[in-house]
Amino acid sequence: MGNKRNDSERQHRYAYLPPPWSYHVVTGSGTNATAVLDGFTITAGNADGSNPHDRGGGMYNDEGSPTVTNCTFSGNWADYGGGMYNCEGSPAVTNCTFSRNSTEGHGGGMYNEEGNPVLTNCMFSENSADGDGGGMYNDEGSPTVTGCTFSANSAGDDGGGMYNIYYSSPTLANCTFSGNSAGDLGGGMGNQLSSPTVVNCTFSGNSISGHGGGMGNLGCSNVTLTNCILWGNTAYSSGNEIYDDSSTPVISYCDIAGCLDGGSWDTSLGHDGGGNIDADPLFVDADGYDDISGTEDDNLRLQFGSPSIDAGDNTAVPAGVTTHLDGKPRFLDDPLTADTGNGTPPIVDMGAYEYQPSIIFVDADATGANNGSSWADAYKYFQNALADSAASGKDILVAEGIYKPDQTTANPGGTGSRTETFMLVSDVGVYGGFPSGGSDLADRDPNRYETILSGDLAGNDVGFTNNGENSYHVVTGSGTDPNAILDGFAITAGNADGSNPNNRGGGMYNDEGSTKLVNCNITNNSAGSDGGGMYIGSGNPTLVNCIFSGNGANMGGGLYTSASSSVTVVNCVFTANTGGNSGGGILSNGSLIVTNSVFYGNQVTQGMGGAISNWTDSALTLQNSILWSNLPDQIFVMAGSSAPMVSYSDVEGGYSGTGNIDDDPLFKDADGPDDIPGTEDDNLELATGSPCIDAGDNSSVPADTVDLDGDGNTSERMPLDLAGRSRFTDDPLTDDTGSGTPPIVEMGAYERYEFCGSEAYPYPPGDVTGPDGVRDCFLDFYDFAVWAAHWLEYTGPE
Repeated sequence: MGNKRNDSERQHRYAYLPPPWSYHVVTGSGTNATAVLDGFTITAGNADGSNPHDRGGGMYNDEGSPTVTNCTFSGNWADYGGGMYNCEGSPAVTNCTFSRNSTEGHGGGMYNEEGNPVLTNCMFSENSADGDGGGMYNDEGSPTVTGCTFSANSAGDDGGGMYNIYYSSPTLANCTFSGNSAGDLGGGMGNQLSSPTVVNCTFSGNSISGHGGGMGNLGCSNVTLTNCILWGNTAYSSGNEIYDDSSTPVISYCDIAGCLDGGSWDTSLGHDGGGNIDADPLFVDADGYDDISGTEDDNLRLQFGSPSIDAGDNTAVPAGVTTHLDGKPRFLDDPLTADTGNGTPPIVDMGAYEYQPSIIFVDADATGANNGSSWADAYKYFQNALADSAASGKDILVAEGIYKPDQTTANPGGTGSRTETFMLVSDVGVYGGFPSGGSDLADRDPNRYETILSGDLAGNDVGFTNNGENSYHVVTGSGTDPNAILDGFAITAGNADGSNPNNRGGGMYNDEGSTKLVNCNITNNSAGSDGGGMYIGSGNPTLVNCIFSGNGANMGGGLYTSASSSVTVVNCVFTANTGGNSGGGILSNGSLIVTNSVFYGNQVTQGMGGAISNWTDSALTLQNSILWSNLPDQIFVMAGSSAPMVSYSDVEGGYSGTGNIDDDPLFKDADGPDDIPGTEDDNLELATGSPCIDAGDNSSVPADTVDLDGDGNTSERMPLDLAGRSRFTDDPLTDDTGSGTPPIVEMGAYERYEFCGSEAYPYPPGDVTGPDGVRDCFLDFYDFAVWAAHWLEYTGPE
């Protein structure tokens, strides 16, 4: 069992106390449950003698079953069981902490031999063992462990968090293993000749130099894993999540990274008991702000949209377990998540934490209690929800309707105050586009269920007339962090005609804020000075899948960005915006990256820069975009400013740079049947034969930081276009003139699609399923070309 640590090492560890040290600070041998130890700190035990004085430096229990509550075991040492040693007893240990205990042998925090301890709501942190079981070691032991955390424990050999050997059969529920490490087997948990039952536990951020970052199983260990999450663990030899040698765990209703690699169950992990998934569980922040797993700032709770919500098996939860690790109900339904687990609703979540729906509901037509707790009892006024979220941090879901910033429950008719604005909140996502009466996420459709934030306080606007009483700023994002999200709204009728700052940002005003604006239409707003649609004074906002139309200002009709800002624009359209002196679409005076966007029909009435005006401090990057029919020019570069970096873009009149073209983009109908740009009947999608098809640069498409497709993957390239369809789709009739591995992205905000009736047809290679091979709603020579190409590629002459 290894050589004993020398006296000088131990003396250094306990230099703050004079020798000699007690072998056991507390002894509970021979006791029953009526022996109670409550509210003590047990420290500086040093069991370095011969048996039994080599076990249980903090507490030694031989055939004892005391009740230990609200105690801390810290800084104890032993050959076996640094914090506590239990043999042939059943102590009840509740609300206790085992930290920084150590052993030369096994069980840094606790050693259980041939007993059945019951541990509830305990924490094992930073304990260490030279041998096995940094946090806990079970030798023919069968403890019941509920609601416990194992973090940053270490073992020289096996089982950083816990090690089970010699027919141990522990039962674990609602536990977390994070940041634990070991040398050989099982960074989180190691098992040999044992049969643990593990339910609703989370393993994340554990590591191993050998095998099994999350869990390692040897020697016919019959492990049962149900409702668990194993994600983000690391093994430097093999088995990041689970490693098996002569063991076949039964795994059911678990979320395990890589378990369905390629779509088929990975049999090396164990037996597929059904209900398992392989999808990012969307932890709030698995390794915390310090980016270190196993520390106090970690957050292994589930975020809104996690695939692990309502996905477990109710029948597997042990009897008597009614709460999760936070002490709140274990069975709680998320009304916005479809039940994919097993049992009668509410369905238990996977993992140690039950997702607590932190949602505030808003519906202008709600008739219930109007407290925001559900769709039936939704707030009627968006302002009430924002005030609630500022205090609670809850996200907000908003049903279709018109919402005005001066209306609240206290003032349902509005105050008429022009300074009222919808003030966004850091760490709060606000999502519009739900039908009146509510629905789950699958039915959300911002285009169908218009959710309008209007500054027309009097309800009497006609275009830009009668707007003297309108809000200065409909929405304000000042001071927000990047987790403030506004998604699925129309922002309209703001009129910033006051004095600074009320002369900037009629639709949205943003100073020192980094809001994410997604799927929003910013229309018919005005400003006396800067940014009719949106003003960005500083900060790092991200704008994705947004339309700026019909806005006006002296400078930056659609958008104004200041010198201290860094702005990202992706899949956006700027149309029919007007600048008086400069920047019809955008006036950029800061760092601005514009990708896959369209500028059409914008104008400046007395200056330059119909689409974009590049001012003195601007650093403009324009890629995969289309600038066409803007007046009096497309891009104006102010004297003394840096030259814009323009690539793979279609710019009327031409522009120097790699991959740029100067050809009619062939929009389907840029100004619609009414021949007026910026109205609802416009169609800026690409028609057959457009030179912008397959002409962009794949490498310029940015990461999906807003998770546009809701799959939890924010590192993939932006997967969807402005219409919500696949961003990378090949046109077999168009030569690839862009850059990258096919399919090549289009220039502009829309990928090439055609509609026949109500069905959209993309161009998957080789997919010819009907006579309309081109899928442009016509039968002609182009269809024959597709059929011929398909025949040659997939059939060909024999």
